[in-house]
Amino acid sequence: CRTALPILEESCPFRVPAWKKTAGIQLISYNIMPGCTTVFTNSFPDSHIIHRKFRQFLRKSCQLFYGMVKFLYYRISSVVLPVQADRQEVKKAMVLSYVKRFLRLYAGLFLCAVSILLAIQGGMGVTPWDVFHMGIQNITGISYGTVNILVGLCILTTSIVLGEPIGFGTLCNTLSVGYMVDFLKWLNWVPAAPNAIAGCGMMVLSLFVLAMGSFLYIGAGMGCGPRDSMMTAFSKRLTKVPVGLIRGTIETVVLIIGFFLGGPVGIGTVIGMFGIGPAIQIVFNLFHFNVPPSSRTPKCSSCS
Repeated sequence: CRTALPILEESCPFRVPAWKKTAGIQLISYNIMPGCTTVFTNSFPDSHIIHRKFRQFLRKSCQLFYGMVKFLYYRISSVVLPVQADRQEVKKAMVLSYVKRFLRLYAGLFLCAVSILLAIQGGMGVTPWDVFHMGIQNITGISYGTVNILVGLCILTTSIVLGEPIGFGTLCNTLSVGYMVDFLKWLNWVPAAPNAIAGCGMMVLSLFVLAMGSFLYIGAGMGCGPRDSMMTAFSKRLTKVPVGLIRGTIETVVLIIGFFLGGPVGIGTVIGMFGIGPAIQIVFNLFHFNVPPSSRTPKCSSCS
């Protein structure tokens, strides 16, 4: 290029004046044709200086860019990493909370099963729904737990058809309490009452055990029992009818059906019907527990 350049300059009709030629790299533009520019370099005596300065500029630019990237990385890390740590802590807290609620739910259901067994072993009559369950057991010969689950599934289906939302606790209640009662009966660790006084005492004790189970079960906040779900569904459809009247009507119907099927009705049935409300109120006041508005429904035996 350096040898060919003088020839190009001599052959070019638009030569650059001598006074415009200076030391160093000089770019000269020749407008040979309209819209076309031809650039020639006339000399390279100081190119090594230019190259050294360019390398210095490039190195400083890279150092500056690296510093900016490093600064931004540490700046973002100081904000993002604590946020990620906080999210992990929140996830751990949520998992721990669900585990505690799940254990509380099943502790409450277990106490409900103990309450049912105490009432049965008392021999003085049981609550209306248990009269119905034991009446079906008397006719079919299947176990109490199986009857409890089948009736619960029928009630649950009715609630779903009526548009009532079903919680996880509702499903666990339906599928668990009956089998727990059968398991406790198989263990045979609750003896039958020897006389009427002991039987009434076991019935009263069952009400307070049920109240304690209701405290744990409702406090888990995973949904009400299947029988409460059906009552709530009817109360939403029959807005002019008081909830207590709907509940009383349902329990009266199942009590009459259970009685004609051979279910045990006695003084314990009366104690259960009129004693469960005060027992629950005493236990809730003892633990300073306020029922959430969505759970303010009367409770019956079998943990509803």
